Amino acid sequence: ALAELEPQPRGRLGDARAMQGDFEGALAVYRQVLAVQPDSHRVRFNVAQIWEARSQLDSAAVQYSALAEIEAWGMEAGWRLAKVMGRMQRDNLGQIEAVLRDLLARHPQLPPAALCLAGLLHRTGRDAEALGHLQDLGARYPDDYRVSGLMAEVYGALAWDEEAARAD
Repeated sequence: ALAELEPQPRGRLGDARAMQGDFEGALAVYRQVLAVQPDSHRVRFNVAQIWEARSQLDSAAVQYSALAEIEAWGMEAGWRLAKVMGRMQRDNLGQIEAVLRDLLARHPQLPPAALCLAGLLHRTGRDAEALGHLQDLGARYPDDYRVSGLMAEVYGALAWDEEAARAD
């Protein structure tokens, strides 16, 4: 009843429907909220998550892109945008790199984005540049097995066998 009167409870109604697994119902309610309040970032983020979970990656990317520009949402939305773009079946590594670099410029202490960028650089044969990111991450997170594992791969690609074995 409250949702019929005001957008705020309507957003919560969408949340309740999403928690019940009624994603179509949640999206319908969220669309109503965004029509009245296009700057409802929380609702836009929830819409993006539903699209991502349903593998509607283009739709998720549109929503995350809009949020990535907003300071309060940029860190989480930017990271999720890069993840979604990575799942897309396209030659979009340059776009993903741009998203990650922009995200790290605004949030330099975001380990998942730095690790993802290092992986992308390794994947595209820029191992020396990837190593710089990994060494920084390794200094900050010495016990993170993901950093060590990727560092071993990068050292191996650079034919630094001794360092690769140590990282392994």
